[in-house]
Amino acid sequence: MALSIDSVRTQMMQLWKDTFHDSDRYVNLVFDSYFKPEYVAWHEDDGKVVSALMGVPYWFGAGKSRLHGLYLCGLATDAAHRRQGIMDSLIRDINSRARKDFAFTFLIPANEGLTRYYEDRGYQNAMYRVKDRYTSVHDFTLDNAMLLDREDGRVAAIKKRYCEALRIHDSSSGIDKEYEAKIIAFIREQEQQTDYVCLQHSDKDLSAAILENEISGGRIYYATNRDDLVTGAAFIEHDGPESIIVKKIYNSDRCSFYLLLNAVKRDFKEQSLILYSYPENINRKELWMVNYSGTKKGMPVDIYSQAENVYDVSLHSRAYGMIRFLDVREILKFLAEYRRDAKFSILVKDENPDSWLYCNVRDGEAICHDITDAASVSVERLTHATRFTIQDLERVICRRKDSSSLVMEAFGIPRIPINMSLLLD
Repeated sequence: MALSIDSVRTQMMQLWKDTFHDSDRYVNLVFDSYFKPEYVAWHEDDGKVVSALMGVPYWFGAGKSRLHGLYLCGLATDAAHRRQGIMDSLIRDINSRARKDFAFTFLIPANEGLTRYYEDRGYQNAMYRVKDRYTSVHDFTLDNAMLLDREDGRVAAIKKRYCEALRIHDSSSGIDKEYEAKIIAFIREQEQQTDYVCLQHSDKDLSAAILENEISGGRIYYATNRDDLVTGAAFIEHDGPESIIVKKIYNSDRCSFYLLLNAVKRDFKEQSLILYSYPENINRKELWMVNYSGTKKGMPVDIYSQAENVYDVSLHSRAYGMIRFLDVREILKFLAEYRRDAKFSILVKDENPDSWLYCNVRDGEAICHDITDAASVSVERLTHATRFTIQDLERVICRRKDSSSLVMEAFGIPRIPINMSLLLD
């Protein structure tokens, strides 16, 4: 007899706890917020759920353009049933069912071994971030002062008065419903104003993220101005005894940004700080210095030289999220709207061996149609179109910011800078 959906849910929750060792309160939050039968896949053996995963729907966007993605989380198989191909079949199943509603699925591998595992199942690195590190002695008030010093006297005085009027609060004593609503409204406004592609949270998503932060022992710092409007919010968590992680910081101005970080440092004086940032919203330069000594006839000489190199912090990003395209048409339509200057023609080989997808991107539109009849003849005539597999197209569109300029020169295909944050997993 097949398991009831209530039994599946209960057993999936237990499998999650056994695999990831999360608290009952955390697991209850995840399942209360996002468990829906159409977005889960599981395998049962003799009435027991032995492998399962959950999908969480999210919208991504920039401006008015939107892409629907399904986040795969909680992928787990009990120890006795691993290495039998069960999770492979669940991933295929959820992707097959997601095709009618989602442009892609995405996930976050926990380690390099899982990264290779998901690569073998059609996923490519697509989301990148920078670990911005600050020592325990870093003073963010000096950063703010330097920012003001760059302005002329009159402008600096106005900004200084604005900064002095800002107030910083934190969630150590809880956040009342009024301020929670203000924080949620502020974050949603910030996400809708970005010029890169970011996750667009719903009110429900953000309420769950705020509660998850509390359950996980984190803290939220937020800034308000003289009108009691929120101007910044930072989500932090502990990274062991020595570091604090700022998972995400939203800010409408740099004063709020530095004052929030300074408040975190004030409360955690002995710990270093790690700020997760995205390549698209970092424009800071740093100086990298290397000292070395010379030798003369095999003997050390008392001469030291210093090499200096200025580098762009945003280029030191690392992949942390992977993606698998399900609807190439929707991806290219979004790309055309996002980058109206894009001009290219491509042929994409999908999973059907007798079918190609031809897409012509021009002037903010992507005109696509299938080539199925007499494919070998029709395709050969499209000599101007570059040929891709779906996996190759994923690599090109989701490439790193610091990837070779030859990619753009060769194909004319811009990248989609997808950023995500505050995922409930």
